[in-house]
Amino acid sequence: VLSNNSRSVSASGSFEVLDFDIEQQFLNPAITKLQFLSENTNGSSYFLSNYNQIKNDLLSDTRFISIQKSSKNIVPLIDWKYLLLIIAVCLSAEWFIRKYNGLI
Repeated sequence: VLSNNSRSVSASGSFEVLDFDIEQQFLNPAITKLQFLSENTNGSSYFLSNYNQIKNDLLSDTRFISIQKSSKNIVPLIDWKYLLLIIAVCLSAEWFIRKYNGLI
């Protein structure tokens, strides 16, 4: 609804969204346009018949170098060394006391 001073104008309508698959409109690629695009962007175009050329070009390209990164995180089995020491001392003391009293 639009209003201008004392005059009001209104309009109504409807629209419908149709199911349309754009890929079905052009079934064949524009090969010349794609080749032109690849030449202008310092690229290259390949066809299915020369798929080995893609592999060779990618392997010989110096922009793509393999990088291996690794990180080591060494975590001790028992984080509390003092607790391990206390447990070992207690077990040793228990064994000694039982051995001394003749229970073992």
